[in-house]
Amino acid sequence: EQVRGNQSIDRPASSATKPRHEGRAAMPPAMKVTLKYEEGADAALHTTLKLTLPRKWKEGPTLKLKETFVENFNSKHPEAALELAKVHLLNAAGHALADSEIVCQVLEHGDHVRIK
Repeated sequence: EQVRGNQSIDRPASSATKPRHEGRAAMPPAMKVTLKYEEGADAALHTTLKLTLPRKWKEGPTLKLKETFVENFNSKHPEAALELAKVHLLNAAGHALADSEIVCQVLEHGDHVRIK
């Protein structure tokens, strides 16, 4: 029994031991990827961006990852801005990813993706 002010609240003892998520479908773990740009001799421009992807992005095109990286890079390095159409993503095996490929079909949680 729990008391709040003048009111008492009776709760069955079993509810205290039940996990809150019981009965709900298990949510898939968040997908995290690391985007790396290491082109050119100027190490100051080498950039790493770690992302936890929103659920919608996992089912969307890899273009969203590329756009996010380019926007982030260009905001930090306006003097050496990247052009979205001139860069591409490479998976861990070194294969270029088309902008239209679906993230969850070509990448896995924890993958490192190079920007070239």
